[in-house]
Amino acid sequence: MSERRIYLGTALGLFLVTFVAYLETMGGRTSFWDCGEFIATAFSLGIPHPPATPLYVVLGRVFSLLPLPIAVAQKINMMSALFGALGIAVLFILIVDFIRERRGAPKTNVDRVVIYGCGLVGALFTAWSNTYWTNCVEAEVYAISSFVMGVTTILARRWSRDPASPSRTRDIYLVVYLLSLGVGFHLGTVLTYPAIALYCLTFRKKAFQDRDLVIFSFGFFLFLFYVNLKFQGPPAALALLLFAIAFAVRTASKNRFVPVTTGLFVLGITIHLFLLIRSAHQPAIDEADPETWSNLLAVIRRDQYPPGDMFARKGSWHFQFIDHFWRYFKEQYELVKPGGGISGQRLALFPILIGLAGMWSMFKAEKRGFLLIFVTFLVCSFGLILFLNFSDGAHGVQAEVRERDYFYSAAFYFFGIFIGTGAAALLDWFFLARPGERRLRIDLVGSIAGVALLLGLTGMLYKRYHFEHDRTGERVPWGYGYNMFAGLEPNAIIFTNGDNDTFPLWYQQEVEGFRKDVRVCNLSLLNTPWYIHQLKYNEPKVAINWTDDQIANLQGYQDRDGRIVQPRDIAVRQIVRDNFGKRPIYFAVTIPREGVRDVEDYLVLEGLVYRVTDTKGKDRKDYDKIEQNARHVYRYDGLLTADFKRDDSIYRDENQTNLVQNYAGAFIRVAQHAEERADSTLDETQRMALYDKAETNYRQALEISPDFDVLYAQLGALYIKEGRSQQALEMYERQVKEHPGDDRWEFQVVQGLFASYREEEGLTRLRALAVRRPDQEYVQEYFVQVLWEMGQAASAEQAVQQYETLKPGDHALRDYLNAVKAHLVEPLLGRRPLTGGVGPDSAPATPHR
Repeated sequence: MSERRIYLGTALGLFLVTFVAYLETMGGRTSFWDCGEFIATAFSLGIPHPPATPLYVVLGRVFSLLPLPIAVAQKINMMSALFGALGIAVLFILIVDFIRERRGAPKTNVDRVVIYGCGLVGALFTAWSNTYWTNCVEAEVYAISSFVMGVTTILARRWSRDPASPSRTRDIYLVVYLLSLGVGFHLGTVLTYPAIALYCLTFRKKAFQDRDLVIFSFGFFLFLFYVNLKFQGPPAALALLLFAIAFAVRTASKNRFVPVTTGLFVLGITIHLFLLIRSAHQPAIDEADPETWSNLLAVIRRDQYPPGDMFARKGSWHFQFIDHFWRYFKEQYELVKPGGGISGQRLALFPILIGLAGMWSMFKAEKRGFLLIFVTFLVCSFGLILFLNFSDGAHGVQAEVRERDYFYSAAFYFFGIFIGTGAAALLDWFFLARPGERRLRIDLVGSIAGVALLLGLTGMLYKRYHFEHDRTGERVPWGYGYNMFAGLEPNAIIFTNGDNDTFPLWYQQEVEGFRKDVRVCNLSLLNTPWYIHQLKYNEPKVAINWTDDQIANLQGYQDRDGRIVQPRDIAVRQIVRDNFGKRPIYFAVTIPREGVRDVEDYLVLEGLVYRVTDTKGKDRKDYDKIEQNARHVYRYDGLLTADFKRDDSIYRDENQTNLVQNYAGAFIRVAQHAEERADSTLDETQRMALYDKAETNYRQALEISPDFDVLYAQLGALYIKEGRSQQALEMYERQVKEHPGDDRWEFQVVQGLFASYREEEGLTRLRALAVRRPDQEYVQEYFVQVLWEMGQAASAEQAVQQYETLKPGDHALRDYLNAVKAHLVEPLLGRRPLTGGVGPDSAPATPHR
């Protein structure tokens, strides 16, 4: 078999393996964040959020039309799987190219094992890495972007084989075109250009002149500054004039490079004309309304997201470099799960160290090639850390709403090259026999064993992350959109807050065709005139009695109380005023309080939504509606089994875990309502039936959110009411063991012991807790009250004195003890003290904390 067939056959085999793995773990429906929007806009040829990714939408539409017996969402998710696998094959080709650069073309079996084996090692470490795998199994842009970046790097390497040949300049032309076209996938695709341009400049003999590359690069970066940094005004005009003059001079001198590269770049960017054309047809999702030239430029420039000041850091350097980037970096190669006895992040250092060895070997072997990959890695990692300037929430800017590892996808992708070349360098150092060496080196056997060991580590990485990246049974995002709609009356209006309570709804409407009668109103977008205009004029229309001029000139203001009133607040008032009584109006429970402050007193909770009513009241709930929705309307696919038990066969990330607490909240409210009714009834049979109902719903909430620990406290308090103190204690003791160091559960145990009349045991544990938490006010209050009620007045006084010594000038605990003495505080031990003594009572009191 020829060497070329072995090489291409290995690359093809790698592609098939990774493609099958991605298909096997690919999402069956939508995921949270941008995925729902991307699937919905690809299927309906809509316009997603700026910069609108037009090429992704068009290509996604093509995939949605494939004659395959799978759901539309799966077809569009498959696009990421396909390009993700292609990207891994491209990475393999790059790794092999750099290894060959150092050690030459393969001539022996040892060469083949090292070159192709280490190519597989670097590629598979990337294929199964955390962020890349995520990008390949759901509708996102990063897998396609990485593929394009890898291909342009291959083209740059191919050009470098014969840079003086005019025919090879076509490789650079293709690089420029692919990068400009790639902007239609993701703007970050162009981040390979600085390294490629610098790489080209290191070659003296080439078919174009350095000045031509510099002129085009000047125009290229002018575009990037215009798009990313809002570079405009006289400085931008002057820069554009300088480029135009240089362009004209080089064109007049019959130089082809500048006009051809500029023309190709402009040609690639013209994919954005799709936005102009499609927006004019008023698609259901038409973000930023780019149907005019000014709006189109605003979309490309992402005017909806004003840039921050790179020099005013929104997070500490430690947070941005260590807590964010370095943590994400290590997570890519975490070979075992945390808590498994071996630190996964420590093991992750092994492939990272191999990558560092690869950097050194590439630097020594061929500095140009090293420069190409290292600069790309640097720009896509540290460059983005500086540019993106993520917030830690401690510098007056809201903390990031989600993990941001995906922004560094390209850096992790190109680091795979260093891992592959590092593996080859280490194997050669250990096993490759060199002329004149006397050390015994078992070249073939050692190389095979080394490659096998490293491939085994990639297998560990696959096993480690397979469960977390298996999206085949993921239905929580799909269900969240379905359930938000399912309980609404016909032709409703529902206000949502952000991406995760909006995009699943758009997905349901545009892809599943569910509840297209409902108009979704996103509060964030209500700050923009174009969105209010669309609500007024696009189906299903929302009555808004404003003229177009009033909409265009809507401004926020500061009211007399100093409160900032945003345009969205004014718009909400107007929409509610103009539509109330004509259409049902709802607000999603995910909206923070400041988003509903003008209508808060008119809201009634119905489950995942609040309904606007014409009567006022505080914290109102329609318990019958909540129970009907939670028990009979909502679907829990991917969360609960058919018998309402938790389905642990499906991975749920932190975001899903937090959002489904809204389901648990519905059952908790039903339980609390039943418990309150039980407490107020005199009929023993009815009371116990209501307590049973409360327990059933608390337990159902626990099936949904087993880590929602407040539920254990509520359930334990219910047990104590029913006289099942021992059962409550056993549950609390389990929590103590599962949460060592969390003394909240020890406090619950103490309360349970007193409720069970095990007072001496309770006091012993309470005393130990009070010693551990000398400054915890609620613990000390409980402690002194128990001491007083048990007739240990002197000990209670001593505890107060110790607290006041610890907190000079703080007399809160003494005031509390005085209130206990004056019988102004409900007794804890089921008996009322008499001047420090004891007196019998009928039953233990419910724990008050």
